[in-house]
Amino acid sequence: MRSSILNQHEPDHRGQIFPRIREDHLSDRELQVLDLVGRGLTADEIGSQLFISTSTVVSHRKNMQRKMRARNSTHLVFLACKMGLL
Repeated sequence: MRSSILNQHEPDHRGQIFPRIREDHLSDRELQVLDLVGRGLTADEIGSQLFISTSTVVSHRKNMQRKMRARNSTHLVFLACKMGLL
């Protein structure tokens, strides 16, 4: 598990602290799901587009939220934008 990535932080341009996370800390599928979440698609729509179940989409989203310490999907997208992942 890559829990060590959560212990590393660096300040953003305003001096706020965000977890330092790079694309290689998220799986390819997680990055695909993240992109579609950022575009506003629902879990059902993402599942249909990626040919995976809705519960798998939800699992990927929850894993990303844990890795990035996001409180919800909106916070996940916000952090991903701030980190340059979207």
